Amino acid sequence: MQEAEVRLKSLACLQRESIHFTVDLYQRGFRWTQTEVRELLDDVRTFSLTQPAESGAFYCLQPVVVSRTADGRHWNVIDGQQRLTTLYLFYCCYSWVVPPPHRYNLIPFTLTCKDKPRMQAFLDALAEVEYLSARKIAEELDEYENDIDCHYLLEAYQCIGDYLQHILRSTGGYSKLRCLKETFDRRVMLIWYEVTDCDPLNEAALFTKLNTGRIQLTNAELIKALLLERRTADREPSPELQKEAVLRMRIAEQWNAMEAELADQRFWSFLTGARGETVHENSGYNSGYDPLQSPTRLDYLFLIMALELNRNALLKAKEQYPDEGPWIVPETDNNGRFPFCVFSLFLELKRLHPGEGMNDRNDAVGEVWETVRDFYRLLRSWYESPWWYHRIGFLTITDPYSAPERLLELRDLCAEVECDTEQGPESLTETSEERILRLISREVFGSRPPKSHEECREWLSELCYSKHTRKIRQVLLLYNLAYLEVSDRGGRFPFELYRDARLNWDLEHINAVSDTMPGDDRRDTETNSRRQWLKKAAQLPELERIVTADGRRVQELLPELLKEKRYLAGKQPGTRDFIQVYEAIIRFFGGQEGPDHSIGNLTLLDGGINRSYRNDVFPLKRKAILERSAQGIFIPLCTRKVFMKGFRESADLMCWRESDKKAYTEEIVCFLCSFLNLEELQNES
Repeated sequence: MQEAEVRLKSLACLQRESIHFTVDLYQRGFRWTQTEVRELLDDVRTFSLTQPAESGAFYCLQPVVVSRTADGRHWNVIDGQQRLTTLYLFYCCYSWVVPPPHRYNLIPFTLTCKDKPRMQAFLDALAEVEYLSARKIAEELDEYENDIDCHYLLEAYQCIGDYLQHILRSTGGYSKLRCLKETFDRRVMLIWYEVTDCDPLNEAALFTKLNTGRIQLTNAELIKALLLERRTADREPSPELQKEAVLRMRIAEQWNAMEAELADQRFWSFLTGARGETVHENSGYNSGYDPLQSPTRLDYLFLIMALELNRNALLKAKEQYPDEGPWIVPETDNNGRFPFCVFSLFLELKRLHPGEGMNDRNDAVGEVWETVRDFYRLLRSWYESPWWYHRIGFLTITDPYSAPERLLELRDLCAEVECDTEQGPESLTETSEERILRLISREVFGSRPPKSHEECREWLSELCYSKHTRKIRQVLLLYNLAYLEVSDRGGRFPFELYRDARLNWDLEHINAVSDTMPGDDRRDTETNSRRQWLKKAAQLPELERIVTADGRRVQELLPELLKEKRYLAGKQPGTRDFIQVYEAIIRFFGGQEGPDHSIGNLTLLDGGINRSYRNDVFPLKRKAILERSAQGIFIPLCTRKVFMKGFRESADLMCWRESDKKAYTEEIVCFLCSFLNLEELQNES
C-alpha cells in the first residue's frame, strides 16, 4: 500500500476543519440496509449510556481511507463511504426531529457524489427538507423506485428518523437526544487513514483491494502507519528531516525483524498457547476481536501492550489532564480497533507532554517505539531462558484464553521487583523467580499450596478424573517440564508440538478401565467397536493364562465370540460373554475390580491414540506409543517413560500394576515439589 498517515478524528474535528468528502463514480452507491444503520445507532447509544462522558472513553468507527484531491481542498473517499453517508443522514434527521429552540442545523462535513447528479440532489434535499412523515417518504419511494441509490438512502433516513423520534417520545427525550448527539460530536472517533502520494488513477484499484479482502487494515498496520507517517514537509535536507528519516528506517527494520521472529512457531506457541495455526474462539476483548485471527502476529503484541498502557499511562493522563480530550479506551466495543486507539492516544500524550530531553514529535515517536521494543525484548528474554521458558509457557499453554492477561501479570511482577531493587537490597523481599513459582503454585494447587511431599501426595490422591480433568492435565504437564529440568537432561519442552491441533494431547488412562468398555452400537459391520476390540485382543500375549470370572479360558472364548457375533445384543442379550472377556483382560493386565481414575493410572496421550486405543489394555497402548515414537511423532517424555516401564526394574513389561502406579505417583510428587521449590517457599513464608 502507498505511504499513509493515520490518526483519530472526532466529527467535531471534521467540522472545525470544514472537511468536504467526494465519492468517486468507481464506488458502488450507498447500500447499507436498516439492519446496519440500526446496529450503528444501537452501538453508539449503548456506549453513551454505559460510558459516561466523565469516563474519558470514546467509541471508534472502522477506518475511513481518504486521499487529498489534486487542488488540495477536498478529500476523496477510498473506503468508508457507507459509514460517512450514514453519519451524514444522522445529522440531517437530527436537525428535523428536534424542534426549536433545541434544533441544531450543523452537519459536520459535506458530501459530494461525483457524476451522480440525481443522488447528489437528493442528498442536498435531505439537509434542507423534512422527510419524516410516512406519507412524504412513501411518495419519495415511489418517485425513486427505479433509482437504487436514492431508495437505500431514503430507507436509511427513515430508519434514523424513527429511531430518534422513539427516543424523543420517551421520558426526558430532549435530554437523551442531546446526549446522543454530543456523543456523536465528540466521542465518536474516525480512524483517519490518509493515503499520501497516491496517483488518482490507482485509487480505484486500492478501493477494489480493500473491499475484496486482499488488503486488511489490521491494528498492526494502522500502528505502523501512525509511527512511520512523514510529518516533516518535503524540502531541502535539514537535521530535522534527516533525524526523521533515520528514525523511520530504524523502526521499519526492527519491525520486520520482530515479525520474522514471531513467525517462529516455537516462540508463538510459547507466547499464546495457540494450537498450531488455529485461533482462540473468543479472546474476550473488543466484542470478539481476536488478534490471533489477524494476518500479522504483531497484533497480539500490540493488544497486550495496549491493555497495559490503557490501565496505566492513559489512566494517569485522564487524572492529570482531564480537559485535553478522551484518554481511556473501552476494552470492549471499538470495532476491534482497541490497540490502535490506545497507541494513537499514547503518542498524543507523549507529544503534548514530552519527557525530559524530548523536544519534538520525532522524540515522541521514538519513545513510543522504545516502549514497544522494551516489552518485546522482555518477551524474548523469557523465551530464551530455559527457566522462564518452561514456567511462562506452562501458564500460557494451560489457559490460552487468558494468555494476554498472564503476560501482563508477569510484566507487572518483574517491574515490581525491579522497583524494589532500585530502592535498595533491604526492600527486596522476593525475587521475580520466587514470585512466578508462587503464581504457578496458586494456579495448580489453589490458595493453599502443599508444604511438604506428604501434603502434595495427599492432594494428588484427592484428584478425581471426572471432576478435576484440567487440574490433572496441569500436573502432568508440569511433571514433564520438571523431568526435563530436574533430571538435568537439558532441552526445552516443545509447546508448539504439544499444542499441535493434529495431535490434541489430552488426559487418558494408562490401562483401560471397566467403565470405558466399547459401546454396543448394534451394527453388524467391520467397524463395530466391540468386534474391533476383540480382534485386537486376540493378538495379546499370555492369553492362555487369562480366565473369566466363571472359569472359562479367554483364548478359547475369543474366536467363538467373533464367529457367533455374541458381541451383538441381538445374538446374546446383555452380551454377557463379551463383558466377562473384557473384564478378565482388564484385570489381568493391571486393572482393578472397579474403575481406577487415580493419577497413577493417567497420562497424556494424543487424540489418535485416544480414539483408536481408548478401550485397550496396557500392552496394546504400549505398542502404539512405540510405533508412533519410531515414526518421529512427538510423545511427551514422561508418557514414553510410563509405557517403557522406566520407574524401576521389572521383567513384566506387559502390565501396569499397583507397584507401577505407586512409583509413578511418587515420582510426580518429587518432581513437582522440586520444580516449584514448594518446601523452600513455604519455609520462607
